[in-house]
Amino acid sequence: MTADHEGDPRALALRVLEQRKAGHPWDEIAETIGLPPELCASMLADALLDLPKLTAEVEARLDLERLDSLLVPIYRLAVERDNIDAVDRALRILARRGELLAALIAAGARGVDPDEIPDDDKPNEPEDEPRSAYLARVRRSAAAARPDAQVFSIVRGEQEDDDDD
Repeated sequence: MTADHEGDPRALALRVLEQRKAGHPWDEIAETIGLPPELCASMLADALLDLPKLTAEVEARLDLERLDSLLVPIYRLAVERDNIDAVDRALRILARRGELLAALIAAGARGVDPDEIPDDDKPNEPEDEPRSAYLARVRRSAAAARPDAQVFSIVRGEQEDDDDD
């Protein structure tokens, strides 16, 4: 058992929350923190009482994060290996994401407006290069990094410049 239980109790409780949110079992969390599972559960309950009440929107957004974390490895299996079970699982996760997003919209939740994102957080697209040329360059770079990967067109209705390399 690691002796990681010294320090700020609130910080420990937040670590317990993060690990529990990530789906770790109580015995694993207790091993990491260095405290009994019952005490970890009690710390988490106290920390949650101190936090503002979780709204349905916050819970739905947490579920979306969890689903996104689940989707990444499953999607890779589905695409890279043509694994029909992984395809089915990915579709189920995407369906659940859709249900959560619909519930958020019905509850009046607002998404992120791209115009509200600071410019330094947006992807860099060169101003002096046409979008199709930029996308073609990105695609060629990705293809060079993974020559065995299947390539799909990323531009609709426009010709990609210099795509015959």
